[in-house]
Amino acid sequence: MPFADIRKAAAADTHKPKGKYTILTTIAEKYTHNIGYPGTTNAAIDEMFAKYLIPQMFAQVSQGKLSAEDSVRHTNTAIKDIYAKWRKREML
Repeated sequence: MPFADIRKAAAADTHKPKGKYTILTTIAEKYTHNIGYPGTTNAAIDEMFAKYLIPQMFAQVSQGKLSAEDSVRHTNTAIKDIYAKWRKREML
């Protein structure tokens, strides 16, 4: 759906407070991009997102399962392993 249509649908919301979705369409258009932006994605990035590594990293901290430092360290290790796997396959 083109952003013009999204903006029109958001502006048509009749529930209070009016216009509450307009800011979300601005954020979506201005600040969210496809994986790999401004270039292209690759197999390693696809696997990293398919395994939800970034959301998992935040969830582990917010649930008190790991400290921020430990969660980042574990996620970084997993990402390095994924990149190593795809480099070995000569796909990067």
